[in-house]
Amino acid sequence: MSRAFRVYFRALELDDYKTSVHWRRDDAMWESVAGRRYYVSEEYERQWVERRVSGIPNSETFAICLLENDAYIGNAYLNEIDLFNRSCTSGRLIGDPGYRGKGLGLEITMLLLRHAFMELGLERVASRQLTTNIASIKSLAKAGYRQEGIARKAVMKSGKLVDLNLMACLREDFLPLWEEFSNE
Repeated sequence: MSRAFRVYFRALELDDYKTSVHWRRDDAMWESVAGRRYYVSEEYERQWVERRVSGIPNSETFAICLLENDAYIGNAYLNEIDLFNRSCTSGRLIGDPGYRGKGLGLEITMLLLRHAFMELGLERVASRQLTTNIASIKSLAKAGYRQEGIARKAVMKSGKLVDLNLMACLREDFLPLWEEFSNE
């Protein structure tokens, strides 16, 4: 018997900005991500989505949706895709606060890594997160990411430089976990 996933990926659609612009107004979301906070208008967000829909070189962006109702709840990313070195960086964002803390992060990460390793043929996927984002670090570790280090005072958050946790997952670490995870 194979696992029933609660989420799936689809391409971003131009109208997705109408949902994602609200995520950028969520203070809790900004406190948990490595990127700097910025304020966006609906027009700015529409243009961001449009650029992602049109395609950014060496990058893939997926809309994360719920299987039960097709609700768009977040985005998943593969960036800096380097086919020569067979590596990339990854990211994920559950934008809708009602779906955070429900174990969806692990499912999202497993689907993202499956795509990176089994469809793109990559060997290494790196990720970085605030050292204070314990839930993300634990979720990534369950998906096969291993800690590689700490980038000290790497990101400005709330007027203070904070540390970033650096992790990566190798194909050889992921494939046995995928077999186990997808057959639960």
